[in-house]
Amino acid sequence: MENYLYHYIGNLEFYHETGMECLAPILHDNRGITKAPSFNNGTKKWDGPEMEYKSLSWSVWFNGGEYLKVYNEDNSVLWEGPLTKDRFKMIEKKYNYAFLPKEISFEVWYSWFCKELKAEVFTNKPVTAEKNKEKE
Repeated sequence: MENYLYHYIGNLEFYHETGMECLAPILHDNRGITKAPSFNNGTKKWDGPEMEYKSLSWSVWFNGGEYLKVYNEDNSVLWEGPLTKDRFKMIEKKYNYAFLPKEISFEVWYSWFCKELKAEVFTNKPVTAEKNKEKE
């Protein structure tokens, strides 16, 4: 996608934390995954198995204007195209979602994020991690 400055590959997922009023659909770029020892080993020591942790600074927060390519489990392209915000869908869903696209039905969009399908995003807005790199 030559018209976009940034390219991210990862998985679609919903993000929510205490204090947020809605689910945020994001793509977590694979560059933000790190491995570290797990705190779940029961000993409170860093000697247990490793777990994968995701840095939010490598997350694309959908706002519209992105170009999305979604893949099936067999790695074939399921859908691709530009995204625009559908405020009417968001109102209909009582603002339970930070972004809903015009181009895709709610049921299909929701299922992709529940399945955490692999996807690529092309955008002109860098993720926080890249903004910070550019400042250095």
